[in-house]
This record gives sequence, C-alpha cells and structure tokens, in this order.
Amino acid sequence: IAERDRLEFQERFEHLTTATDIIEALKAIGESYFVEDPQHKRLMCVEIGLESTRNAQVGDIHRSVDGYVQSCFAALFQRMIDEDRIRPDLDAQSLARVFMVIGDGMFWRRAVDPTFDAAATMPAIIGLIAKLLKPVEEAVS
Repeated sequence: IAERDRLEFQERFEHLTTATDIIEALKAIGESYFVEDPQHKRLMCVEIGLESTRNAQVGDIHRSVDGYVQSCFAALFQRMIDEDRIRPDLDAQSLARVFMVIGDGMFWRRAVDPTFDAAATMPAIIGLIAKLLKPVEEAVS
C-alpha cells in the first residue's frame, strides 16, 4: 500500500514540477488529496502510520515514503529558490518539513473528524503556503 501511495504521489507531483503558477498547482494537489480523495484512504494512511510504530518493517517502509515525499518537496523548493521563483524566509529543507506537518494535519483532521470541512479550510491553507513560499510575480511588460 505504501509503495502504491508513493507511485500515486509521483504522478501527482509531476504537475508541480512543470507548473508556471506554483500556488495554483499546490492548491490542485491539495484539493486532490484533502478534499476529493475518499476518507477511507486517509484512514488507511493513519492506520499505516500507527502500525509503523509497532512493526519495524512497516516503520521502515512508512518512513521511506515520508522521506521520499519530503525530499521531492525540498528539491522542488530549492529549484524554485535557485530560479528566483520563490523568496521564502526559510531554506528549502525547512519549508519541506513545515509543508509535511501541514499535510499531516490535514490528513489527520480529515481522517478523524467527520465534521471537518477540508474544502472550506483549503483557502486558508493555500494562503498560509503562499506566505511561506513568497512566490515572485513575473514582471508584466
């Protein structure tokens, strides 16, 4: 299951690497994971995370997937910093860690709170991410 999730992430992540508007692209991937995906997928992620604390093999796999996702975001953010597309106050690794915490919070809330309205929360999350990344607006000629 974890390997399947990694492959699914790779497919969704590809759109981020070529996006001209990173905030819109992050919004789309966030809505896909946190709004559109069925709740049972989030519950399964929570179950895998819990099992990873009891089973060393599951823990190794779970942490490898988490590490992969974080490294993808760190590399993307670093490339965007290098290309002067974002000007964050944090370095790329720190941004990726914060990004993971935000994502984990959305996953958890969606999994355990049947009244949680992820769609209503997404604008605030996207606004927070925009403030973290500080995208550089392209000059209009």
